[in-house]
Amino acid sequence: MAILAASILLTATNARLMGISRLSFNMSKHQQMPHTLGRVRHRFRTPYISIIFYCLIALLLLVPGFFTNTFFAELGSLYVFGSLLCFAFAHIAIIGLRVRKADLPRPFKLRLNIKMGNKEIPITAMLGFTATFLIWLTVIVTQPFSRWVGFIWLVFGFAIYSLFRHKEHLPLTHVPLEQQKPSSIKTVMKSG
Repeated sequence: MAILAASILLTATNARLMGISRLSFNMSKHQQMPHTLGRVRHRFRTPYISIIFYCLIALLLLVPGFFTNTFFAELGSLYVFGSLLCFAFAHIAIIGLRVRKADLPRPFKLRLNIKMGNKEIPITAMLGFTATFLIWLTVIVTQPFSRWVGFIWLVFGFAIYSLFRHKEHLPLTHVPLEQQKPSSIKTVMKSG
């Protein structure tokens, strides 16, 4: 069981590190993170600086666990705090996209949508948001470490984001059209 659990956790961690590097790549192309985090290595076509950066952060996060017995359990509950919040936001984003851009072509759409005028709100996104948000609230109530560190983490992240956007003379919520950079992978690969 221990070997199985360790291999599952290693696989999940690897997937998260690869996912966050791709997210950083995308966000850097939309001027939401420093451009350096979006640099792509030509040979492997991966955002190598993001991968190195987040691997170093992951290693630093492990250090306190060697000095206390409860840290890894608390770190796991903090991971749940962040994951559930991200999933809840993803469901809300789907609903928001269906409301704001109802006429957008959608080659694939799940059934079970609630019709409101010319808009269709997906029940799956509503159920997903409700479930993840309720579980997130449960984590906040039952896990004091996740609650305090999670909210401090959110405030700290928002402060860094705000400072970066201010330094770049950009508004917090969008990229002005005249400052948007092309975000296709081919353009990025050519520009390096």
